[in-house]
Amino acid sequence: MNLMLDLIVDVSPCIYNARPWFLQNPKSKEFLEYDRFDPEAMRAWEFDGRQHYEVTPDFPDKNNLKQIQARDKLKARLSRENGVALITITAEDLTVENMLSKIPEDVPIKLIDVNGIYAKGLEQMCLQYIAYYERARARDERFHKLGRI
Repeated sequence: MNLMLDLIVDVSPCIYNARPWFLQNPKSKEFLEYDRFDPEAMRAWEFDGRQHYEVTPDFPDKNNLKQIQARDKLKARLSRENGVALITITAEDLTVENMLSKIPEDVPIKLIDVNGIYAKGLEQMCLQYIAYYERARARDERFHKLGRI
């Protein structure tokens, strides 16, 4: 996600794995984290893997899924309350075209050569990741039907 955003978005420097003061969980007192935060524009980006939406072999606990989703809701609420636009990216979004569709209209876009070697290479890597993601999901669905998950 970050490499794709670096290619496309023309904004001020950002902070990776940022834990701003206002993103504190009131119960645990732990600070939640943005994958990418632009404090000048008050914009944050999050990459959500499958474990944010469903149980997986790596995250098989349904209670853990509920906790992840509760933290995601808390992060969204705290972001809204503090004027941060939170943009969530999933594996399916990791193409130049899909990323462009997720970027808010007020975000400056770089003039990029989508046919250039870097853009093509990055797109290819992302497509390989998407294919891996889809294969893993299909495998897990088969295992689930067999009662192995």
